[in-house]
Amino acid sequence: GVGTGQFLISLADPAGFALFSVVSALFSASLIPVALAGNAPAPPVAPPRAESPGGSGSRLARGLSGLSTVYKWAPLGVYGCLAAGLLNSGFYTLQPVFMRRLGYSVTDVSHFMGFALLAALLPQWPVARLADLFDRRIVIVAITSLAAACSLLLFVLPGGTLVEALGYVYVSVVFSLYGVVTSYVNDCIPADQRIAVSAGLLLIFSLGASAGPTLASALMALAGPGGLYLFTTLVTCTLAVLTLGSLRMTPRVIR
Repeated sequence: GVGTGQFLISLADPAGFALFSVVSALFSASLIPVALAGNAPAPPVAPPRAESPGGSGSRLARGLSGLSTVYKWAPLGVYGCLAAGLLNSGFYTLQPVFMRRLGYSVTDVSHFMGFALLAALLPQWPVARLADLFDRRIVIVAITSLAAACSLLLFVLPGGTLVEALGYVYVSVVFSLYGVVTSYVNDCIPADQRIAVSAGLLLIFSLGASAGPTLASALMALAGPGGLYLFTTLVTCTLAVLTLGSLRMTPRVIR
């Protein structure tokens, strides 16, 4: 849905109102299946239990108060989800700006974004399979290293076909990061806390997604369009270093 939606940009002038009307209509249409679904019976409510010394699952779901508990269980998960939010939001919001400033037309940008987000589907299963066979942190290092290499090349290249090819590779590996990080976190925590921890990780991801466009655009203002990929280079290299540090400090998690 996200990938195919990008092609709608070429239907009308992005500066006009037509595309906003289409988006509004699609949002309204998305409510129809929910409205037709009817009311499901409420699930039984589990009785409250005593809190453990490290904090309970309910605390994890209470916004920022849960972040410290997630950090105690899997510090790398906090860094990884934050980085995934920074990288994903930076690509979504500023890749079109990056391409427009390199001289691409609106139609070309629309097609690239659509095909790039569809291409991001391709490595999901292979990456997941590798993350099941090896320590997930090794896979995180591989993802961030490849993304950093692509980012550095995109930062220095002036444009052309190679920019598009590298863009496809970059988005494919970066959009696999969140799933591997959350899988690693779930290996480190008690099974009955996974839903609460997932809520905490989504909050961390959202914080990164909120900050990503602002930080990336600041670097673009300083370094030009390539500042977007200077930003992603810094984020991916930092996460790679932190993950290598985690590998040296703790053994492989047994699943």
